[in-house]
Parts: sequence; C-alpha cells; structure tokens
Amino acid sequence: MNVYDRILFLFICLNGSIIITLVTPGSLTIRFLYLFVSIYLIFTSFLGRHNIFCNPFNPYIAYRLVLMVTMVLQIPRSLIKGINFSEETYVTILLTVLSFFITMDIVAYFIPKVMNIPVIDFTRNRAPVSSYFFVVIYFMGWLFRVYSLSSGLFYGTFFATQLMITTFSNIIGQLNNIGLLALIGYAIFSSRRKPNLIVFIMIIGEIVWMLISGSKAAIFYVLLPIIFIYFYKSKYRVGWKSLIIIISLLFLMILFFQMVKDYRIVVQKYSLGKGLSFQLIIVAFKSTLEDENIITNLVSNLGEIFDNVLDRLNWAYYYGALLEQPTLLQEKWYGRSYLPIFFWWIPRAVWPEKPQVSVGNWYGRTVLGWTYNTRSEGAITLWGDAMMNFGILGVLIIQIIWILVVFLIYRLGFSLGNWGFFFLASVYVRLLLGLEQNAAVPLVAIQQSALVIWIFSLITKMFIWLYNNFKLRRTLRRTYG
Repeated sequence: MNVYDRILFLFICLNGSIIITLVTPGSLTIRFLYLFVSIYLIFTSFLGRHNIFCNPFNPYIAYRLVLMVTMVLQIPRSLIKGINFSEETYVTILLTVLSFFITMDIVAYFIPKVMNIPVIDFTRNRAPVSSYFFVVIYFMGWLFRVYSLSSGLFYGTFFATQLMITTFSNIIGQLNNIGLLALIGYAIFSSRRKPNLIVFIMIIGEIVWMLISGSKAAIFYVLLPIIFIYFYKSKYRVGWKSLIIIISLLFLMILFFQMVKDYRIVVQKYSLGKGLSFQLIIVAFKSTLEDENIITNLVSNLGEIFDNVLDRLNWAYYYGALLEQPTLLQEKWYGRSYLPIFFWWIPRAVWPEKPQVSVGNWYGRTVLGWTYNTRSEGAITLWGDAMMNFGILGVLIIQIIWILVVFLIYRLGFSLGNWGFFFLASVYVRLLLGLEQNAAVPLVAIQQSALVIWIFSLITKMFIWLYNNFKLRRTLRRTYG
C-alpha cells in the first residue's frame, strides 16, 4: 500500500472506533476507556517501525489484531447483547489488554534486540531430498490415523471429550498430528517459493482430518502456518489484494465452522458414545452434505453463524466471568497450575496422579456452570490463570514472561535456518491463540513440538545419508560395472 492508502485505512479505523463508542451502551468510564484502548492499538499498529503493512505476522502486530477481535471489540458487543458484568469487570478487562501492550512496548524500548528479527536463509540446512522425506512422513501419518480410527485409538478434538486420559494419550495425540507437521515441513524444505500441487493436496487432507475430528478452530492450525510460511518465502507485501483474500478466507472459515457444527450433531446422534468408525464418518458426511439447500441456508443464516463464531472468540467474556466471582479468586493456587510446564514429561505410568496440563475443564464446570458430562474445556485465558495463582500481581508478571518467551522463540526460529523456522511455524498458532488457555497448555505443546521436530531432524539426517549412499553406489555401479 502507498502512503495515501495507509492514511485512508487509518482514518477508517479511527472513525469506526469513534462510531462504536458513540452507539455502545454503558457508563461514560467504560466507553472512554474503550475508545482510548482502541486508539492506542490502532496508532501503534499503523505507525512506527513495526506496523501492519510491513509484517502482520510479527507478534508485535499479530497480538494487536488477535486481541482487538477477541477482547477489545467484544466489550461493546457484550454490552449491546446485555451481558451484565459489573463496570469494574469491564474496566479490568480493558486495563488488562492495555497493560499487555504497554508491557510489550516497554520491552521493545528497553530490549530492542529482542524485536530485531533476522532475515531467514531458506537454503540453510536444506538438502534437495528433504522434501521427499516429509512426503513419506505425511503418508505414514495417515496410515496411523486410519489405524487409530479402526482400533478405537482416535484422540481427536471432538472425541477427546468422551475418552479417558490414558498413559499413551500424549503419544497418540502427537502421532495423529504428524500429518500436519509433515505438511509444514514439506512447505519449508521444498525449494519452491510458492505452494505446488502437493501442498494443496496435503492442505485438503488436513482440513478433512480436522473436520473428522470435529475441531472448528483447528482450521487455523492448518491454514495460518502455511500462509505464514509462504509470506516469508515469497517475500509478500500487504496490499488491498491481501485484504480481499483475507476477508474471503474468513468468510470460508465461517462456513466451515457451521459445517463442522452440523457434522458434530450428526455424529452425536448416531454414535451414542461408542466412538468413531469409518461407517459413521461416511454417514455423518453424507447427512451433512445431502441437503441440497446447504449453501443457501448457510448464506441466509450468515449473520447468526458469524455471531456464533464471535461468541467462540469472546475471550473477554471468559475472562470477565472469572472476575465476576471474587470469592473464587480468593482461593489462590500459588503456582500450582504452572507445575505441568516443568513436569509434563513424567509418564503417567510412573505418576498416575500427575496433574492435568489444562485447567479448562475445571473452569468450565466451576465458572461457566457446565453440568453435562464432558471433557470439553472453557477458555480461562492467560490472565485468568495468572489471577487464580497470584492475583493482579501475577497478571503483570506473566505478561512480561510471556512476551519475552514469545519474541525469543520468534527470533530463534529465524536464526536457526529451516529447522528453526520449521519449529516456529509449527508453534506459531499456539503462540497467538495460547492466550485463551492457562499458560501450561501452549508451553507444554511447544516443548512437545520441539521434541518431535528434533527427532525429525535426526531421522532426516539418516534418510539423507541413506539416499546419498544409495545414489553413490548406483553411480559407481554404472561407471565401473
């Protein structure tokens, strides 16, 4: 975008914030604070060295975009919908978001080296045969998925709510996730700067798998890393075309969310708690798609579907629901929910009573009032988790730690060549969306991803050695008979 387009975009956003402030019900304090936080985020996103037009994937900008949707804009929406939080709760939510970004700006000012992201060299640590290795791994990942479905070992997002935690749950989950890692690895280690047919086939395969598992949000875990990778590989720059593509993708995601919801209803209807089977998957797909008016119904109900998606992304509500229970907040955990960050690797066979990594199920039952039998999880948020551990002081401390960890991982990913970028791309969504969970969940997942990728790097070296050795022998045989 040229300078005039940027000024126009800034003008539109500022006027939008002012209009929203004027039409929002609520006290003058809430509306003034909302306007102040909005303007602060807009100006820091559009101006300065790190701005949305240079690199929207930089955490400095990406967090502003995410929290604008999930926290700031949710305040006027919640007020309009009549969510009766106290004024103190709404003010606390806005001040929490503001303190998060002020903390980020302070870190950027006093530790500028953390913000200086090096240019990645995609030729580093890359052998031509590396991409073939990930195609093989992708195929093997699907073989295990078929085996897990046929053997009752399926541990996807949807049916994880009905399975007991077992000794091998983490292993099963990682093996079912190998296909996505193989897709990311192939996109990075391929010499092509733009996605080819193999990448598109893998993407379709992963989206189908996410649909089977019944995960609505998981489409972000497929598409966002791929967009992230090719943004850097092709050295893309943000323009009006980019905005049109992003809006189109968001529209498709909303439709995907509704299709997954319909699919899950069918699975619940026919499974009766017995688990998935190939026949049930076919029946569910057929039932979901057999409605000849499916597209018409989706378009006609687009407003309601969009509202449901925003409800799912309403982190402000989840955080506010906890703030509305001062008695519960007095029962401090004093770091108990952070212990799994350091002890997750201990096998459950050795420690049967090992604490669960996530406190989302506790949060759903205790704060949100869930009464039905499920292992689904509510979004306690990073700040709610910190508040339960150490109160407001914990919120301020965890923000500093989180921001430093995220930027160090981001910088490390660019410093270590393809393997470092592979690790960064595989955990990037966790770094962004991990804010909706207690800190242990994304941090444990990041450690597990690092371990899996390290194993991949060792196997890849063996694969390349065998390939080169075989190629050398074949050359010698042809040369000398």
